[in-house]
Amino acid sequence: EDLMTAREVHCAFDIWKLLRGQYLVSHLSLAHGKLYWRQDEAHQLAWEGNKRVVQQQTPLAVNLDKVELKDMEIVYDIQQHRYAINASQMQARLRWEPAGLDADLHGKATIRNIQLSELAFAQDLPISIQATLYYDQSQKAWDLQPMQISYRGSKLTMQGSWEPEGQSTTLKIQGRQVSPHLLLRCLPASYHWQIKPYDLRGQLQLNL
Repeated sequence: EDLMTAREVHCAFDIWKLLRGQYLVSHLSLAHGKLYWRQDEAHQLAWEGNKRVVQQQTPLAVNLDKVELKDMEIVYDIQQHRYAINASQMQARLRWEPAGLDADLHGKATIRNIQLSELAFAQDLPISIQATLYYDQSQKAWDLQPMQISYRGSKLTMQGSWEPEGQSTTLKIQGRQVSPHLLLRCLPASYHWQIKPYDLRGQLQLNL
């Protein structure tokens, strides 16, 4: 209950392992529920869980290479930072390696809110997303390859890296054919008064 609640949970097993008497869960599908992503717990659970499959031949093991989410709220909450996203239809393909984890993600979601201390960004923003993430186990760092975010014809490309433990973040954002409406939706409300007097129209380009 601390990690996940869902009305529907579907699993797929590795057929060759199953024939040999091993129940190895390779695919997981979750619908209509909530995922809680806490920094330390989630990293340890995912990583140690997959390592145990290799080291110990347990009757029931988890070694996910595919995850599907439907109508699942994902919440990452630590200290003064909080991110809440509703994954309406998302899919991730995972590749576990000794050095790290590769994940390809695509689908549709709604950013409920991104809260950084006193600032709130992109509230109730529906998006389409396509991204590749890499987690370096030795450095405890995440690397985001160019990620495409689309909203009503507007497109943002994001790329960067962050180290949760070292509190270090690097992020580059490029926008092509960005509507002023999207720009205002992404920024905290406290900044709107600085932009509205310009009466922006048409399509914008941005580099951050």
